[in-house]
Order: sequence, then structure tokens, then C-alpha cells
Amino acid sequence: TDSDSITVVTLPAALPVITGVPDICPGESTILDAGVGYTNYLWSNGIISQTLTTASPGNYTVTVTDAFGCSASDSMMVVALPSTPVSITASGNTTFCQGDSVVLYASPGLANYQWYRWNTPISGANTQNYSAKNRGRYKCIGVNATLCSDTSNIIQVSVPCISVGPNHER
Repeated sequence: TDSDSITVVTLPAALPVITGVPDICPGESTILDAGVGYTNYLWSNGIISQTLTTASPGNYTVTVTDAFGCSASDSMMVVALPSTPVSITASGNTTFCQGDSVVLYASPGLANYQWYRWNTPISGANTQNYSAKNRGRYKCIGVNATLCSDTSNIIQVSVPCISVGPNHER
């Protein structure tokens, strides 16, 4: 009797794993990556590439197809993190003579603070308040517990006069 033999080859399964940062702060985006080695990629929003950049929260699914025509899918939930609005106020008059100062206060309850003068970070100025002694445009960037940041309003400090005499007569 004649017999035929058949060899069955099991092809490796397409197993996409989406990588990327699933948490986004307001105004930011994240890049989701389905991994290399597939011939076709199709994201749930119609994008046909290995990576997807999004600034919108939601569930994102990718279906990949390998060189053997095998398909598989993976999903990732992108979550929008809350931000904490930051505002600053002055403890007194923002126009004063050289040698005086005004304390600027930022919103309480943030994890980190960084004060700026003329859009340049002030070294060591990383607490809720800052004593401004020089003229300039001051602002504060605050970071909350979810590591989302917000930029405050700007306060203009003016120092139009200089002190004269031992008693700082003006």
C-alpha cells in the first residue's frame, strides 16, 4: 500500500505587547508601540503603523499580522491624570526700592515648586514661597502628586529707585 506523510509545522503565534506610558498629563501625549517584526499594524482608531501617538485618554487596541498571515491583538488603556492649577500672589506691594522685597506665594499642596525670573529658573527657589528682591517677571511651575505640572500667572516686580544714606532714606 502506498502512504503519504504530512508534516505539520506550527507557526509561531503573533503576540503583540503594547509598550508605552499609559498615563498622560493635560497637554501632553504618549507614544504606544506594538513592537517590531510584523508586516501589518492596525490600531483601533485607524492608524496603520507600529507606533501611535495620542493625547486623548481611552482604550487603544492594535491588531498585528505577521509574515505568515497570523493575526493577534493587544490593548492598552490610556488614562488622563489630573493637574493642579498653580497661581501666585504677592504679600505686599510689588513696586519697592532697592533693599526691600516682596514675598510671592504659590498655591499650596503641590509636591514640587520651581520659581522663575525672566523665564529662567532661580537656583534653590523650590518652595511654596519666594522672596523677590530684584525687578523682573516672576512665575512658578508646580508639580502635583501625579507628576503633572502647571505654570502660574506672572507677577511683575519693579524696583525703580535705589536706597541712599545709612537709614535707607528715599
